[in-house]
Amino acid sequence: GQSSATPDDEIDPFGGSEIELAAARAIADLERRRRTEESKLSVSGVRNLGNFEYRLVGRTEDEVMKTAALMALKNAAGRLYFEDYFLRGVDRLEPYLAVYGDRFIARRTVLAKRALSKELREFHVRVSVNMDRLYGDLEEKQFLAKPKLSPAVVVTLGETIDGEASSEERGRRMLEEEMRIRELRTESAKMAAFGLAIDFSTGEEVLALARDEAQRWDIDVIVTGRLETRNIGNKIVLFDQVFFNEGQLDLKMIRADTGEVLRTYSSKYSASGETLEEAQTKLLEALIPAAAQTLTHSFFALWIDLMLDRSDFRLLIAEVDDQDLANITARLKALSPNLEVYLKSHYGKVAVLNVRFPDALPGQIERFLRGSRTPLFRIRSSDGRRFVVEVI
Repeated sequence: GQSSATPDDEIDPFGGSEIELAAARAIADLERRRRTEESKLSVSGVRNLGNFEYRLVGRTEDEVMKTAALMALKNAAGRLYFEDYFLRGVDRLEPYLAVYGDRFIARRTVLAKRALSKELREFHVRVSVNMDRLYGDLEEKQFLAKPKLSPAVVVTLGETIDGEASSEERGRRMLEEEMRIRELRTESAKMAAFGLAIDFSTGEEVLALARDEAQRWDIDVIVTGRLETRNIGNKIVLFDQVFFNEGQLDLKMIRADTGEVLRTYSSKYSASGETLEEAQTKLLEALIPAAAQTLTHSFFALWIDLMLDRSDFRLLIAEVDDQDLANITARLKALSPNLEVYLKSHYGKVAVLNVRFPDALPGQIERFLRGSRTPLFRIRSSDGRRFVVEVI
């Protein structure tokens, strides 16, 4: 007889009578159930189990549990930044977890529920995440990466001459060389096929595409912007013809993983020369090195404080929104004019802060956390330098 596909796309090896077909389907169903049971995560066998509780409003338990599971998975992923890791391709992570996240959920529990209306109910739920399995999968899928001491940089620049787009990349190449002289590890060639004569800071969509491509090539920082030069005329000076050029250079230094703007630069300049070419060369020789010097000054120190665990303190703050995070940062900075706060990450309502506080008194950060009232904190763990806290 003719073969037919079972629901999980296995080929039925049997053919013939209806009894034989029924037996084959029963065997296939039994095998499917066996595989399903084997694939279920056993809470007792999980070494690193994360429990996350939420109070959510929805129409059905399934709807609420789906939302809670995604929230818990993002929260679990956000905690990776507390260690020597960061998430690559974070814009793609939520869609990935929404589709494949069930395999990392060990248990879903409804702790309480109550009706709010005919259609809506409030659910108090707990979601248990197999952290080991989740982190292992993120590493396998290359979402997980370790920050480098010397970050890889790509340099792109949209250039115009007298209002017309230029593909010569003269300014971009000069800017890249100046950054290389200042010991930045420029790897623009990796993105050459994607295009380098582009200002990626012109909009969220184009920047998202550039960040995605940069992360594919293990690039950490994007230096991008625009260079506009124009001939503003010429005149005879002491019997010599002199040409005049003016230019505007705007640059941004952007974290590829988050899109955060680390530094900006903007400058105007004008130059003159006996030829138009000479005037433009002088213009670039004035604009470009100054820009490179400003962007790269103390950059390695900034990168270390931002991405590596080299600061005086590291805080993981769970269940924190943007407003509370801004409030916490401002109040931390009020402790001392010498205190600096670096936001390594804020993902899944989990923030990781590196704090440079050279004149901190013994126990001062812990007293700050325990004494906070807006918001209130629950300290989960601490060794005096690294704190895991949760906003209550």
